[in-house]
Amino acid sequence: MRYYYVGWVIIASLFLLQEQNMAQLLQPMTREAAAQIVQGILQAGQFPGNLYWTTTHDLPAQQEVAWYNTDLFAQLAKQGKACYTIEWMNVSWFHPSSSYEEAYIFPLTFNPIQDRVVDVYVNRWTGYLRFNLPRKNVTETNNALGLGNHPALTLEQQRVRALEIAQKVLGAGTFIIRGEFPPPKEANIADWGTAFLIYKIDPQTNARLLKSAIFWINARTGWLESATVINRPTTVSTTPSLTLQQARDIVRNYLSNLGIKVTKWVDDYVGGRIYHGVLLPDYVDTGLFVVEDGLLQQHLVWQLVYIGSWKEPTGQLHERAGCELVNAHTGAILEVDFAASVMYFPSPKTHRLKYFEIYNFAIDDKITVIIEPLLLWNGRIYIWEGYAGNLGVKWDGKRLIGKQGSILINPLECLSYKGRRFLPLRRLCKVIGIYPEWNNRKKELNLQVTKKPVKMHSLQGHQNNLMEEKIPEAIERLRLRGPVVFLSPVELSFKETKKTIKLFVEERLKDLPLTEKWYEYFKEKLITISLKAYYGKLSPIESEREWQKACDELEEILVKKSTKK
Repeated sequence: MRYYYVGWVIIASLFLLQEQNMAQLLQPMTREAAAQIVQGILQAGQFPGNLYWTTTHDLPAQQEVAWYNTDLFAQLAKQGKACYTIEWMNVSWFHPSSSYEEAYIFPLTFNPIQDRVVDVYVNRWTGYLRFNLPRKNVTETNNALGLGNHPALTLEQQRVRALEIAQKVLGAGTFIIRGEFPPPKEANIADWGTAFLIYKIDPQTNARLLKSAIFWINARTGWLESATVINRPTTVSTTPSLTLQQARDIVRNYLSNLGIKVTKWVDDYVGGRIYHGVLLPDYVDTGLFVVEDGLLQQHLVWQLVYIGSWKEPTGQLHERAGCELVNAHTGAILEVDFAASVMYFPSPKTHRLKYFEIYNFAIDDKITVIIEPLLLWNGRIYIWEGYAGNLGVKWDGKRLIGKQGSILINPLECLSYKGRRFLPLRRLCKVIGIYPEWNNRKKELNLQVTKKPVKMHSLQGHQNNLMEEKIPEAIERLRLRGPVVFLSPVELSFKETKKTIKLFVEERLKDLPLTEKWYEYFKEKLITISLKAYYGKLSPIESEREWQKACDELEEILVKKSTKK
């Protein structure tokens, strides 16, 4: 599976609230608490190795060194103690962009191979854990590791072993295995092992909980050799208000308005592989799921995979696979890849006014994706009341209470939308001490949590410094999004396709301070890569590789101050 981690972290100390009865944001766990999670999984899986840096005192410099703290890293380098101990990591494998993308790093030895070390990552906020196979390639077989004298486990025995580990790690309950991933074709299962995708489910509704894992089991020893685990308590009702058929009807009608006809519903697809001309994301599956968005608010969703067909003007028929998420409580269609951050439509009260649905915004310049959108109406931004606690504010239905005081909310100040109540964002920000910045032209929102915004027009030099600080984040965001490949309900001409891709690329380059010459150079380069990917001239792996090379070149020019001309 592929993982790209981007972002900056919210400083935890600024979220500590002084009032005893006040709602609080999720607090980051300590390194010691994260180490206990890792050790529990390694013990359950009998991993043959040792874990290091389990306490703050164990660290090379006896303090955490985050990947973005370049000044501290440079200072420690002079002392021979330069080593990053905190890295990027998403909140879960559903990977919406989040303000909480920060993880502890733990080195882990693999005893069968001398001097082999792999890194274990644990998200500080959610406990989401990942470590990859310690083997470099298929030539490092069990025989090569001296394990060939162990009897080979059957696939069923490996499956039982994976479920045993899941019971120990995620707690007793009902589990299902949704995917089994053998090693590459050129390798023998007995020489490697098998990976299992496991979900803990609500036995009453069959909803897949945020207690899931991917375990790779050694086919000779039964060892756990790699793992991806999310183990979060459920805070949302797992009883859907909509049946599966009702969710499908909503999607069918939605796609019909786009000119797409659903020809088949798919019940057995697991993401990460090309299916009917589309490479769906790794997290795509089918069924009822509990998911968390970028503010760690939980939602119950139906995840539906389908085959859709449409005709181009010439009458030629096309078919492709697709995926849609439907909120199982409200019936709202969700953006799977969150590509459209702002959507608008006529207000039910008057066609002269428009609501804007805002699905992503920034917290201290870090993009955060949410499932229940913010609403812009009549020049004011509203936030769903369910998010109040996520931002550290207590809402009792009448009053907002935060560390800066409390405010009584008049019902006339609220907005009712699709059966849900929305609160004025500025009022909520005031009681907690958050400074909202709104760019009306771009329809972009940034919540300044850690500092009061600076008036840039009077501090031009400071503005330039801030731009330099944001360059690495902008480049990583570009890396994450990858080549522009989209699904159109109608067959577009080459000119129309290029024009569409050009708009996407220009949007992705807008945050980078490139000269006109470099801007045109990279724009054409990224458009070319995307076109080749769109028309199949490059495979998904090849196009991704070319895209990453272009990002490396950008980084060389903007971050490393290259002298290239």
